[in-house]
Amino acid sequence: SLALAEELGNRAGMAASYSQIGALSTTRGTPDAAVSWNLHGLLIDMQLHSPAIRPDLYWLTQRPRQLGEARFLGLLREQLSEKETQTILHLLDDFASNTQGDTVETEAETQRAHAALDALHHC
Repeated sequence: SLALAEELGNRAGMAASYSQIGALSTTRGTPDAAVSWNLHGLLIDMQLHSPAIRPDLYWLTQRPRQLGEARFLGLLREQLSEKETQTILHLLDDFASNTQGDTVETEAETQRAHAALDALHHC
C-alpha cells in the first residue's frame, strides 16, 4: 500500500502506487488529478533509473486528448518549472512516436528518460 511504502521510504513502491492511483483516477473520470499522480510516479521512477516508467508515460500521453492541450500544459506548469515541463513533453512525444500501440518496454525508452532527468540536473 502507499502508506506502507511511504512509511518505509520505499520510493519504488511509492512510484508504483502513484502510477496505479493515476490510472484509477482516469477510470473514475478525474483526469486532472491523474496528471499529478502519474507525474509523481514518473519523476520518482526517473530518479531511481527504474524501467517502470512506461505506465506513467502511457497515461500522461493520454491526458492532452482527455483534458485538452491547454489544460494539460497548465497542470504540468503548476507542478514543474518551464524547463522540466518541456523535458517531460519531449519525453511524452518520444514515447508516443516510438510505441504506437506497442506494449513492450524498451531499454531505449528507459535510457532516454534517464538521460532527460540527468540533463535537468546538470543545468
